Amino acid sequence: MLGQILTAKGDFDAACRCLRTALSQGAEPVRIANALGAVAAARGQPAEALAHYQEALRADPASEEALYGAALACLDQDNAPEARRYLAEARQTDTTAVS
Repeated sequence: MLGQILTAKGDFDAACRCLRTALSQGAEPVRIANALGAVAAARGQPAEALAHYQEALRADPASEEALYGAALACLDQDNAPEARRYLAEARQTDTTAVS
């Protein structure tokens, strides 16, 4: 996805524009919300990242990418208890995890 390439290059504004355009053209909302979360995280904006990951989770509560992203955003905000909650949810949705 072009948005991810632009994020990796550090062109966050262009990545956001690209992702929002993709969303307006019918791209999968969960993928876009997760990608916008990654952009915000890369910008050092954990609160914004968390909001995007929560948006993805409203659309798909089992999105492992959103659950892990939300956990990292919580850790970046020094909220370990909430990060643990997201990780516990991710573990429950991960069918490949070994107990």
